[in-house]
Amino acid sequence: MKKILLVLFVVFGLLGCFGSKKNEDTAKKEDIKEVEVKEGEAKEEVKIVDGKKQGKAVIYYKNGDKEELEYKDNVKTGKTVYYFENGGKEEAIYVNGVLEGPVVYYSSDGREESTYVNGKLNGEVTFYYDDGAKREAKYIDNILQGAAVYYYPDGDKEEFNYTDGKRQGKRTYYFADGEWEEATYVDDVLRGKKIYHYKDGVKEEAFYTDGVLEGEATLYDKDGKVIEKRMYKDGKLK
Repeated sequence: MKKILLVLFVVFGLLGCFGSKKNEDTAKKEDIKEVEVKEGEAKEEVKIVDGKKQGKAVIYYKNGDKEELEYKDNVKTGKTVYYFENGGKEEAIYVNGVLEGPVVYYSSDGREESTYVNGKLNGEVTFYYDDGAKREAKYIDNILQGAAVYYYPDGDKEEFNYTDGKRQGKRTYYFADGEWEEATYVDDVLRGKKIYHYKDGVKEEAFYTDGVLEGEATLYDKDGKVIEKRMYKDGKLK
């Protein structure tokens, strides 16, 4: 009987040892914290669980930038905050490794709010500046397209359109004092005729050459009669 009890004691003791060893191995797999070095680029601090990146991580880039992110099974998922060396900061959300949803970028002079759909900029983008200015535009698959409006801190407002990332076509500029100007963008540059509307009904017709007023300009009264001819040189009246 004593021999049987002794044998059972030894067997259970061995099983207990194996069980403890197994638990230790499992704990090690779950708790390994590793620093990965991307040669010449960055250093990453991340938890490795069963060979996969899991949970919160931090990447320190060689240029001074820093990124705080989260992983699930090696895939970037959840909120990410990117700190730029120049003081800027970007907050974004990743879904299965792809940018998705609202993104906010903070810079030294304001912030930008945009939206990503399946990794691409899509929808409205708004820039808010600390001096009170605001810009509104729209992205389609990472490219600025359609109507845009700029609100300037002095009360002026500019309306125009983007085509494939460039300002194209009619541009209207409203001055805070009630006067306004019509002109045309061609590949981001003002070109061709512009009409300036004064508050008293007088109009000026002039011409832009590569963004600068050049050549003859004509002033009309509110009834359309010519009242003056004048010349522009390098954007200034001669």
